[in-house]
Amino acid sequence: MPEKPKSHAYALIPVLLIVTVVLFLVTNPSKEEPTPTASDAPPQNTLSDLATAPDWSTLEKYDHTITATQFEKLLSEVFTIGDTWKEFITITPEAATIRTLSSSEETHTLKFAPEETDTPPERYWRPVSE
Repeated sequence: MPEKPKSHAYALIPVLLIVTVVLFLVTNPSKEEPTPTASDAPPQNTLSDLATAPDWSTLEKYDHTITATQFEKLLSEVFTIGDTWKEFITITPEAATIRTLSSSEETHTLKFAPEETDTPPERYWRPVSE
């Protein structure tokens, strides 16, 4: 049986593909990234670039539900590492004053329960047993 002659058409496919890509890149130059402007900057009342502004008034339902001692212990031993929180939160026996924006003096005040009482916050969840 005679051998079929090999087609050189398959060798042209990679060449045509390369030419097509080169022509596409030459005729469609890449667009430069736009330079960020002041209007592109995140609002100043956010805690991070991706966050929405927190609603500090939601903390008001926790007024008088924790003592100053408990609050400071939880901040120091559970929720933070180090003393950086002290730059943003000032604790007195009556309340914690929370600086809400790092670049301004806006604050929110969380009022403490008296040391001899402990009123739990309103429960908004149910255990599995209920």
